[in-house]
Amino acid sequence: MVKIPFLNTEPETDIAAVAALTPLWWGLGFSFFIYHGVVLLLFMKLVFRSRNNRAALRVPKICYAYGAFLVIYAVSLLVNAGERPAQRLFASANNWGMFLMGAMLLLVVYNSDPAKLVPKTMNACRWLCLISGLLACVSLLLWLAGFHELFVQPVLMRLMPSLSEYPFFNSLMIMKITMTEWLWVQAPRLSLYSGAPTATGGLMVMIMPLMLAFFYWRRGRFFEGLSVQLLSYFALFFAQSRSAVCGWFAALFFVEMMTRRRKFIAVFTGALALTASANWLYDGILWLLNLRPASNVGRFKLYDEAIEIVRDENLLLGLGIRLRDDFTMTPIGSHAFYIELLFVTGLLGLMAYILFQLLIGWYWLRQCKFLRSEEDRQLWKYLGLGFWATNLWLMTDSIVAFPHITYLYFLLTGLLLVVGKAIEQGVPVLPSLQQTLAEKEAAG
Repeated sequence: MVKIPFLNTEPETDIAAVAALTPLWWGLGFSFFIYHGVVLLLFMKLVFRSRNNRAALRVPKICYAYGAFLVIYAVSLLVNAGERPAQRLFASANNWGMFLMGAMLLLVVYNSDPAKLVPKTMNACRWLCLISGLLACVSLLLWLAGFHELFVQPVLMRLMPSLSEYPFFNSLMIMKITMTEWLWVQAPRLSLYSGAPTATGGLMVMIMPLMLAFFYWRRGRFFEGLSVQLLSYFALFFAQSRSAVCGWFAALFFVEMMTRRRKFIAVFTGALALTASANWLYDGILWLLNLRPASNVGRFKLYDEAIEIVRDENLLLGLGIRLRDDFTMTPIGSHAFYIELLFVTGLLGLMAYILFQLLIGWYWLRQCKFLRSEEDRQLWKYLGLGFWATNLWLMTDSIVAFPHITYLYFLLTGLLLVVGKAIEQGVPVLPSLQQTLAEKEAAG
């Protein structure tokens, strides 16, 4: 039987393929619809398969908090619909649609076979890291050649130039290859295929952990692994996303402590080290903030304005949308995911989403006592690294600015849930190194 992608192929293959082809979707201009379309198709296939097999659709209890968040967001939109500009309502409805896409992807991933999905996704992230690093090198060479502000139109926009007249499509489709930022001196800042440098930072902290897990699992590829890691760090640093870089190393420190067998000693030592270095850390944070003081002024003004407006208008349910003001081109409520949630969905929506994240974080922590093999331990560690690093990055960014970021975020979250379930049930997700070598010898 001929295999037709996304129609009669395995959902695990489709999920990983969509992630691996992220640069292609961006270059073609398909990124604004491909993720929604594929996730909807996969979700419909899951529902029909469950009905045909007369098996219940498995929904993790943790996701009830996320379901409550979606309902609160929708109620906020409806309550505020009569008072807000139509263009901003459309943008907010689109953001709600991306959160809904995330919910469907979570369920698809949770109902998949982790033994098939995890290796395929790790391999996809390995290729994404390699492509991202190589694109970063090419972009840097272009910047050095004088292309300091290089924006490229994707194929679809070239075929349909009228799309550029709409801000929605323009913001999602224009490929910002290189930019120039002041970092001590004029320095290159790279966006790759993420639309914005800060999103590139978030992209890297989501895909690098699974790339590291892949090369741990395939430990015979030392030079390839080292090369891809160096290229990945190159892309991460030249994105100049301070929250992504700091979030990555803070999460790495936290996860390393949690993976120690004597956690109490590790946590005590870590807390002691942080206390002893508090002054240096404070000075380091001030230095980091002052790298781009103009950016900080703009961000903090957006934060203050957002908190003041939502407090005066509707602190409980928010405004339903992100507003625009004369002092900035960026919508008020942007550049900080949690402030964005407060602004759009109020305290109720913010609390529901934070509860969802706390439950996932606790779920990850409690899996430690069920780890039975080194493969399980390393996979658990790297999934946790991605989860904590991403949520620290979200302190100054958003997961709904670009569809591929939304897709990768909920793919990572779904993997954490489905792998956690397998670990608790004692089901191996990855074959051991000895088993892998035996399979290679048998195949050879």
